[in-house]
Amino acid sequence: MPPPTVEPNERLLVVSFDGSARVKRSGGAYSGIVWSLPEWTVISAASKYQLDITVNEAEYHGLLLCLDLLSDMDRGRLIICGDSNLVIRQMKGLTLLRQQALERLRSWPNHEFLHMKRDWNQSADSLASAALRRESGVVIVNEEERQDLMTLNRLDELLIAKNDGARVKIGAVTRSRKKCRPQVLQEEIVQRMRLERIRRAQDEENRSSIAYLRGDVLELTSAKAKSCSKIADRYETDESGLLLYFPPTKQSDEDRDLVAKLVVPETLQNDLMHHYHSSLEGGRQGIGRTYHKIRAHFHWRGLYQSVQRYVGQCIDCETGKGRPTIHGESPGNLQATHPFQIIGMDHIPSLPRSYKGNTELLIWIDLFTGYVIAKAIASRTAQTLAENYEKCVFRRFGASEAI
Repeated sequence: MPPPTVEPNERLLVVSFDGSARVKRSGGAYSGIVWSLPEWTVISAASKYQLDITVNEAEYHGLLLCLDLLSDMDRGRLIICGDSNLVIRQMKGLTLLRQQALERLRSWPNHEFLHMKRDWNQSADSLASAALRRESGVVIVNEEERQDLMTLNRLDELLIAKNDGARVKIGAVTRSRKKCRPQVLQEEIVQRMRLERIRRAQDEENRSSIAYLRGDVLELTSAKAKSCSKIADRYETDESGLLLYFPPTKQSDEDRDLVAKLVVPETLQNDLMHHYHSSLEGGRQGIGRTYHKIRAHFHWRGLYQSVQRYVGQCIDCETGKGRPTIHGESPGNLQATHPFQIIGMDHIPSLPRSYKGNTELLIWIDLFTGYVIAKAIASRTAQTLAENYEKCVFRRFGASEAI
């Protein structure tokens, strides 16, 4: 479905919403922003925090919050923008919240929905993420904060204006929009906001390590100081106060900065994995590629396990693979008539590294006797699997008819 189109100088309202939740915190946050076109000014913006809600519920509450902000405004054309596929496209499930949203929308007969990627919903996303970190909502009344939201706004790249039969972007035909933009460069503001967000989250999560690196050891207990001293050679803080990780390397001190990686706090890890897994330059490429993309620039403990869990829970990856190709009818349940005629094979990945460097467990099971063989391995290449099968199964029991 193409995005809605608007006239070059059409007066209308656009709302954007977002929701987020953290299982560990047993709560979620949501936000809503009301924009006025064609100037793209922020009329109203707010966020809220609520206990015991899921991500989908937070997204619905974000939509309801937008409708609350619209309650005292004139009923005209309305465009609703969000990155939730459930709310925008499906509108099913969560019956009570869905019914509340539909009831409220009846007072806006001329409304349209627009589903978009998260990259274009940065204004609402930043507002919801801040509320989730604080575990409390806020109403935006400060003009500087409104200007920051306008800086992050990318909705004008999606909503298209009609001009003499040809479609052009709103930003190309709206002259007054520049007047409401901050005078400083937009990139500098975005960079400052990102650095401040990362620095604040790092200070909350790695308070002891950062204090030790800055020399504030008097604030630490002896146990904390001793623990920090063991890993201090791997971490540094830069001139901006950001915590960096330096992996073990044989490079000289001059080249050490080339391998520095930003330490990502837990509250921002999901955002980072979403960006690299869903990137416009070819996302949805599985665990390995997503992991290596992130690992090249960022670091946190348990990075691979986090990526593995995130990709495994990706709904788009599961639903976007298409229908499987049918290569032929199933032979039915295979039944062995003697030992090692038919064997099953599986593996357990991402185990703690052993002193021999093994991180995975390769398993064979005889379907006739139930006999199990386990072999620790360091990789899952075809050569490794073939060599271990020959050593553990073929040389001992002969060739199997099926695996």
